[in-house]
Amino acid sequence: MKTIVSLLCIALLSTVAVNAQVQKDVQKKTTTKKVRVTDNNQITTKTVEDIDSEIDVIMVDDNNMEDQAKKVTKLNADRTEVVGENNAENVTNKMEVAQKMKVQQMNLEKSKQMQMELAQKEKMALDAIKKKMMADLEKRRMELQARPKGMSKLKKDPDGDGIN
Repeated sequence: MKTIVSLLCIALLSTVAVNAQVQKDVQKKTTTKKVRVTDNNQITTKTVEDIDSEIDVIMVDDNNMEDQAKKVTKLNADRTEVVGENNAENVTNKMEVAQKMKVQQMNLEKSKQMQMELAQKEKMALDAIKKKMMADLEKRRMELQARPKGMSKLKKDPDGDGIN
């Protein structure tokens, strides 16, 4: 019984001594960010964790000497993880876009109507000017064709070559 207890004590002390030979110092800094991306159709929200960790490993040779030289090794264990992701439909933006499109369409229709009315007025003004010019032309023709008394009337040219 004594030997079993002494063997257990030796095994326990030897494992403690072996564990004491390597010491780790971990410094961890965690930053959590929420990234929100707004698109025309949907809103994507991602939760991202940036973990900046630096591990200092102090190692000592296993030769049971006192005041040994230690070796310090620094390890970087930086990592980035996406913890959560949420997609939602962008209803408010869709409503605003639909309303703007509706207003734009109404303005376009009003503009078309105004252009049509303006073109109609211009056409009527041009028709009136044309009628007036035709009336003046007919009046002038009548004046030119009118002959004093005793003169014979002008004859029309039958073939249109200017020679009777």
